[in-house]
Amino acid sequence: MSKLSFIVFSIMVLSNIAPAQVLVHQFFPMGINGDFLGDSLINKSEILNKAGIRKIIVNQVPPVISSTYKSKTYTINQNGNIESMRTYISTPKTDSGFWLNDSCFYNSNGKLMESKSYDGRGKMYLQYIVEWLDKNSAKSYTIPEIKGDSLINYNYYDENGRMRRQTRFRMGQDPQTSSYFYNKDGLLDSVRYENSLIPTTVFKRKQLKKNKLIEWEHERGKISWTYNSSGQCIKTTYHAKNRGPMARQPYVFTKQRPEYIQNMEVSYYYNSNGTLSKITEKQSSGQKLTVTYSYE
Repeated sequence: MSKLSFIVFSIMVLSNIAPAQVLVHQFFPMGINGDFLGDSLINKSEILNKAGIRKIIVNQVPPVISSTYKSKTYTINQNGNIESMRTYISTPKTDSGFWLNDSCFYNSNGKLMESKSYDGRGKMYLQYIVEWLDKNSAKSYTIPEIKGDSLINYNYYDENGRMRRQTRFRMGQDPQTSSYFYNKDGLLDSVRYENSLIPTTVFKRKQLKKNKLIEWEHERGKISWTYNSSGQCIKTTYHAKNRGPMARQPYVFTKQRPEYIQNMEVSYYYNSNGTLSKITEKQSSGQKLTVTYSYE
């Protein structure tokens, strides 16, 4: 299911601390909010297929946090790929909510060809099309397009299904091409931007006893991921740059005012077969969100 991570209805709800140049949620787990399909980077198709799973039921442990999903249910096909997803978005303060429904369609080789998103009344509000140019390259776009704008992606993959290059065409702008490079651990190592003043994005690695830490520093802070010796991501931590009490105050870094402050930590827990058991998300405000996973 990791190949599904570029589906547009997950891309459109990026974490607001990530700059647009790097769609990092396509490559590393980003927690519960912001990407409804983010857990597919962990509950990969090969894991689900091996375990014989055909349905995933995800529920948020009460009290439910407003404007987050209360529950979602995936149906899984024989290849371990998502066929459909039904999501309930909760607004506990008004004791109400609404449903979103998504369906995915594949070709005979198991590659995504199309996805459709519907509201609770069954009206389609978004369609995502993938045209495979050959076995390792695809053109993708959405219908309907945003008024006055259009975006077409050309994605190129290696034999392992990892994105190697992407060219983005947006109305009124020059094409933007990014090249992706991977570490020996199979995870993203760096991103290089062609014909651009944007510097190369680097994901730094540190060994912490049996665990590995991967860090990505950007203009608003940094994000770190912790992986265990089995290659499972066990934690995502968000660090915001500390600008002091005044938003316009220049950076002043002292022992009393560290350069970074931790504002959210996400922890991932696993079953013995490698599937997700639960995810917890704790913010610096003390607010905690927990979702659990069950399987059929």
